Parts: sequence; structure tokens; C-alpha cells
Amino acid sequence: MVNSCLSFDKAWYLNAKAQWSEPFMYQERTPGKLVRTELAWALCAFYGLPCAQAHVLCAAIERINLSSLIHDDLLDGDSLRRGIPTVWKQYGAEVALVSGMYGYLDGLRVLAELNDMNIVRAGIESLECLHVGQYLDAQVSAGEKLPSLEEYGCIAQANTGCFFVVLLKACQCLRPLDIDTYSLLESMMLLLGGRSQVPSATVS
Repeated sequence: MVNSCLSFDKAWYLNAKAQWSEPFMYQERTPGKLVRTELAWALCAFYGLPCAQAHVLCAAIERINLSSLIHDDLLDGDSLRRGIPTVWKQYGAEVALVSGMYGYLDGLRVLAELNDMNIVRAGIESLECLHVGQYLDAQVSAGEKLPSLEEYGCIAQANTGCFFVVLLKACQCLRPLDIDTYSLLESMMLLLGGRSQVPSATVS
């Protein structure tokens, strides 16, 4: 018994890891509109980055985004995502919470393939911003007062704009543009994030 505790069963761990990631893969097998992938390609083309680096950014951002959607569905109680039962409906809330973390971790691992610590830091900052936004969104959902359109836009900039900004930061790390151009692009990414989730009906 002592000897078995001292040795790590790699085969057992890999099997457990596959079970952990399967609920994530279940949702990943039904892709969405890949808006962030399109934006990544556009930014990489603007920066003149090679296709190999663009592929890495696309893979990372889609993994991170999907994890956020799995958790969003759990928080919002949504039953369907992309025409199939949501992860929490299919596997249970506890599994969705834990297995939903897979995309965050694997997204950072993929970003690390670019061999630039500043890009990994940007990914971590993006995850922080995402979760701050999700926290604020959860507070709004639990409250009795609707946010103003401006407040909702700020929340959307945090939990949606973070994906756009991290792509921009990664491109800037790989092939920097002048600061004025970068600042303008960053403002555009934040504006895009804020507008992408604003509801059609005015809230107050």
C-alpha cells in the first residue's frame, strides 16, 4: 500500500483527465459562429503575422471562450447551447463547473506555445477581466434593478471585450505597432466588446 502511494499511476491520471475534459469536448464538437476566430485572423493579417501563429491564437481564444459559455449556461440556467443540451444539463452542475475549467487551462497552455511570457500574462489578465465581468453580471441577474445601458456596456466590455483585447495584445507582442495605432485598436476592441452584448431594448 505504501509503495502504491509513492508512485504516480500515469495511465490512471490520463484516463481521469480524459473523463474530466470530455464534457468540454462534448460542447466543442458543436461549434458556434467562430466570431473570435474571424477577428483573430483579421488582426493577424493586419499585423502581418504568419498563419501558424494565427492558428495558435484562434485555438486558444475559442477554448477560453467556450469555457466561459459553459459557465454562463450554468449560471443562467440555460438548457440549450448550439442546438444541443448544455453541459450542465447533460452532465450535471458540478461536472459543468469543474470540467468547464478545461478550456481556460488549455487555452493558456496553447498561448504558451508562442514562447512569449507577455502573451501568457495577457491571457491571465483576460481571464481575470472575464470573471470580474461575470461576477458583475451575476450580481445584476440576482438584483431587482436593471443596469443602465452604460453600466451594461461596461460589464460587456469586461466579460466579452476581454477576448478581443487579448487577441490584440498577443499580436502586439509578436509584431509591435506604434503606440498610437495600438491605442486606437484597443479602443475599437473595447467598443466592439461593449456593443456585442448590448440588448436591443433600452434598459434603465
